[in-house]
Amino acid sequence: MVARSRRDDLIELANKLHKQRGLLIVDEAFADVVPDNSIVSMMGELPNTVVLRSYGKFFGMSGIRLGFLLGHEVQLSKIRDMLGPWAVSTPALACWDSVPQ
Repeated sequence: MVARSRRDDLIELANKLHKQRGLLIVDEAFADVVPDNSIVSMMGELPNTVVLRSYGKFFGMSGIRLGFLLGHEVQLSKIRDMLGPWAVSTPALACWDSVPQ
């Protein structure tokens, strides 16, 4: 018997929610600790899933409030419309500018 991973469970849940027209939001703020659990590589196959990621303590930037969303444009547009303008501090923007794209 092969053990199932958290990643497998999240993919299964995303597929179930997709059939019900639901949205799965996954907080991967600390996914860099165990990257095999991340579902980011599956985003192309999960149109109803949004992943939250952040730069923080793992990257030696504790105190920098900087994060981003990954998902399909349809989902991201809906979220963008709900958020409106959001202030990001100058130090956080400087950190973002130094991140390889």
